[in-house]
Amino acid sequence: DCSHVSRTKEEFYLVRCTVENMKDLYESLAEVTVKDTLEGDNMYTCSQCGHKVRAEKRACFKVLPRILCINTMRYTFNMVTMMKEKINTRFVFPMHLDMSNYMEDSLMGRSNLGSQSDDQRQGEAQCFEYELVGVVVHTGTADGGHYYSFIRDRIQPDKWYWFNDAEVRPFDPSQIPSECFGGEMTTKTYDSRAERFVDFSFEKSHSAYMLFYERCATAQLPQQPAPIINLPCELANEIWRDNRQLLRDQCVFDDAYGQFMWKLSHTVPRSIRTAGASSLATKIGLCYVLGTLLHSKDQRLLGSWSDWLLQQLDTCPDASEWLLQWAARDSSDLLTKMLLQCPAQPLKQIFMQLVLKAIQVMRVSEKEHYLQPFSSDSSAIVDPGSQVGELGMKMSVAKFIKAVLSLVEHSVRYTDQSCQEIFQLLHQIALFGCEEQCFLLSAGAVSIMINFYLHPKLTISVSCLTRLPVLCIVLCL
Repeated sequence: DCSHVSRTKEEFYLVRCTVENMKDLYESLAEVTVKDTLEGDNMYTCSQCGHKVRAEKRACFKVLPRILCINTMRYTFNMVTMMKEKINTRFVFPMHLDMSNYMEDSLMGRSNLGSQSDDQRQGEAQCFEYELVGVVVHTGTADGGHYYSFIRDRIQPDKWYWFNDAEVRPFDPSQIPSECFGGEMTTKTYDSRAERFVDFSFEKSHSAYMLFYERCATAQLPQQPAPIINLPCELANEIWRDNRQLLRDQCVFDDAYGQFMWKLSHTVPRSIRTAGASSLATKIGLCYVLGTLLHSKDQRLLGSWSDWLLQQLDTCPDASEWLLQWAARDSSDLLTKMLLQCPAQPLKQIFMQLVLKAIQVMRVSEKEHYLQPFSSDSSAIVDPGSQVGELGMKMSVAKFIKAVLSLVEHSVRYTDQSCQEIFQLLHQIALFGCEEQCFLLSAGAVSIMINFYLHPKLTISVSCLTRLPVLCIVLCL
């Protein structure tokens, strides 16, 4: 009814595309730009002529960014159940996206645009062809889940990578439909009544949540120089530090490096086969096992390494003393990593076997001197008093025991996973003999255990608490 065209410009950071009842991205983009006719009681009051007129209202794109971000609206709120839901239906998106049909020139026609603005002239110069460069996938439900990404290599566009937290690995882009489109998948299940395998279909819980398209480079468009980014010195140093750590981890966790360490530790030439060489080989093996192999995914040789180290510690007092001194140092954090932070109980048990073997070897020469410099009589129980901080500073076994007690007193977070192995370790140490029991009493082990037992935030299980009175009884005996 009126030739006047009213425009409202609105900047956007991403395009929200409906997934429900849509088969692909093009259909959803058409829904975004569909026109709505205003007529009847909903007629538009023209700002130019002042009359109520019939009008057409629609959204269209005028200028597109270099990186086009699209959000697939897979989350909805069910007004019947009053719960959030995730839409897992199949939603297809292309590797190559043409946005020309959704631009203002295409939807409105040049005759209806009037005089051109700077934005319009800029829109004419741009390319409407886009290539998919990244996908963020959500797996789970509307109430929770996990995100990971598929990203195309900028240097080699034919290569893609899968990013899942700290894990990065190559990805085949031909798998994007099965990994990102959603929909149903079919598997075989056994029907006991029919006594045969039948097809069973269910909706996939993983589908694309965010799509990232980059404008295709064309010869007609002026090439813009690459931006120069000046990173802050602290941030640049942190990035390089992370990169160096990544390269180091790739080397030390490689199978070839593991084979090299095995040969280096086990193959001592006859010409240098001395106690010192054997001790050095044992130390190298301990460093590799406790520093690398225990953190590796491939632990097929862990049992062989453990058996060999136990044999070596039994014949190398120097290596046994070195292991206890290493574990007792505050700067090493070895006790914290192995007894508190290590998530696998079998790995904790291997560490405990190694240190208990080292204590068994070293107590032969050190048990008479645990309480030095406070007493020359090894049978007497010394009241440490104000000098408890210096108690047992000469012997490696005593230093290790004090480090474990300090861990109980200051670092344990009152959880079953954190303290069970520590109490087991202290219990095994107390069973070695009267000398270890006397040192534990002199170092205040009973008071530390009682304070731990009576802590108001204590939430450990009964099975773990039973180790405390048993240990106290052993010490008192």
